Amino acid sequence: MGNYSEIKIQAYDENWLQLFNNESEKIIDSLFSDENKSLMSREYCEVHHIGSTAIPGMPAKPVIDIMLELDDLNCIDYIKEKLALLNYTEFHAHVIPHYSYFSRKQNEDIAYHLHIRERGDAQINRHIHFRDYLIHHKEDAKEYAKIKYVLADKFYNNRNAYTTGKESFIQSIDRKAKVWNGRRQKFLPANTNFRVVDNTIEKIQNAIEANITVHMTHFEQYSQLLELKRQIFFTTVLNKSLPEESFNYIFAADFEEEHADKNILLATKSFFKNNLPFCWWIFPNDKPKQLSRYLEKHGFINSSNNIGMYFDLSSWKNVNISLENFSIRQVQDEKGLQDFAYILGNDSDFLDSYFNEIANTLTHEDPLEYYVGYLNDKPVVCGLICYFGRVAGLHCLTTSPDFREKGYGTAMQNFRLARAKSLGYHTAILQASTDGYSLYVKLGWKPVCEFKGYKKI
Repeated sequence: MGNYSEIKIQAYDENWLQLFNNESEKIIDSLFSDENKSLMSREYCEVHHIGSTAIPGMPAKPVIDIMLELDDLNCIDYIKEKLALLNYTEFHAHVIPHYSYFSRKQNEDIAYHLHIRERGDAQINRHIHFRDYLIHHKEDAKEYAKIKYVLADKFYNNRNAYTTGKESFIQSIDRKAKVWNGRRQKFLPANTNFRVVDNTIEKIQNAIEANITVHMTHFEQYSQLLELKRQIFFTTVLNKSLPEESFNYIFAADFEEEHADKNILLATKSFFKNNLPFCWWIFPNDKPKQLSRYLEKHGFINSSNNIGMYFDLSSWKNVNISLENFSIRQVQDEKGLQDFAYILGNDSDFLDSYFNEIANTLTHEDPLEYYVGYLNDKPVVCGLICYFGRVAGLHCLTTSPDFREKGYGTAMQNFRLARAKSLGYHTAILQASTDGYSLYVKLGWKPVCEFKGYKKI
């Protein structure tokens, strides 16, 4: 049995592909045996070989990375039970809460890392694009191999440091692979079948959390302006160029109460070192449950609260809102995203740079769509839609100050609801501020949870 913490890089082994094929067959046979066909859909299932062992010629740790793409993860307990029979004993949430999981097992000198995602997850595309790009770009592959050897030699007994050391190069390849003309174009469609009537309040809350997490991290993972760090116990987004809480934040806390003080100090260290204001967001499922009390102990105050709300699109009838000389456009180029940035921040040079960066990496595969409303070609209102968790998240609704209370915000909201419904979504979600909450209630939105923001005094 190998030492999991020890980093050993081996020359590429042609047997790795066969090991992947054999293990994939075992997983599929276990999950989709005849007596269990009614539990899961085999139609929407794919198994992908990802990571370094999937790249011919690439030296790697003896770890077969497998991406299991399923129709939905509602029966995750059943999946966990079946994997346990194949000796996958470790099992936990991974990257996006409630909609992605990680499991592993060790067989003598080879390990298997299983990444479980729901179809339509953009993380699937990212891993496949990374793999295929390096297969077709030999010089980049050689550079990656060199980095792996250097880091393995330096951090042979420190897996976390080894992984962190690769992040900058991996991100640079992710950016190129994302817009590479030779990338794979066809993936399984996203699952849109989340109906309010069929789900519990807990599942609605989980969908809201997952959608907001994607909204807060999707483009950040490709950005050169921001530092996204998905740690084991929390996630941080740090931006040295813009000292504002909106672009510097901590969230997704998941640690034991006995380690709260240590993890709070660890999570906040970089922000204090760079003298950056930031917000710590507490999500409904964050751990420990008494995190707010520990933050207050460390000098934080509750500075803002947003209400997670949902809207049933199944019975909603769109009412066309016609405003003179006003039109809404989906924006996918630099000019349109600059208009989006103008409405959000008016004169922020950083926002221009941030959205220019998005313009350079935006494709039809992204789970976010950006919209701007124009009055006589002047941008006056903006909003985006994030498709994840089988729901449509309506985020960033902003109207320029001089054009508020004239119906433009309502028109943008209606437009996005109609867009989501046309794509087959049955449920929309959003975060309402305390000021906007009562209006959303009147419009038929239902509250389900609360997101609390804390800042340092």
